[in-house]
Order: sequence, then structure tokens, then C-alpha cells
Amino acid sequence: LNWIAIVAPQYAIVNEVFGKKYAPVIISWIFVLHQVGGGLAAFGAGWMRDTMGTYTLAFMLSGAACFAASLLVLRIQVRPLAQPA
Repeated sequence: LNWIAIVAPQYAIVNEVFGKKYAPVIISWIFVLHQVGGGLAAFGAGWMRDTMGTYTLAFMLSGAACFAASLLVLRIQVRPLAQPA
């Protein structure tokens, strides 16, 4: 459900901001970075659990990252694409 709810708006935003010519490459990089970030987050949370004996710091850092991302999203400005002559 999460995948379906996120992908369509993400594709629409990327198409609108970068145009249909560059959207497939940008979407691919978003997908790759999402997978790498997820892997690093899982590894980091496991390392914190092994080191500290608790997931508390991992959950706190995850919440802080989500809050920072929500602030960054507010800065998105959509500008119309230049029309080819």
C-alpha cells in the first residue's frame, strides 16, 4: 500500500519538474538511493542495537530525519518548464 501511495505522486512531480525526457533517469536514481538509504539505515539501527542494547537512538534519529525531510519538502517550488521554440 505504501509503495502504491507514494510512487504515482512522485512520478508526477518528477515529470512536472524535470520533464518527461529526464524523468526516467531521475526516477531510477531516486529508486537506487532509496534502496541504499534503507540498507544503511537497517545496518545502522542494527549496529546501534548491538552497541547500546536498544533501538531508542535509532528511532530518535529516524524521527529527526523524517522531520528534516518534511521541512525540505516545504521548500519545493514548481516552475513551468521552458517550452521548446
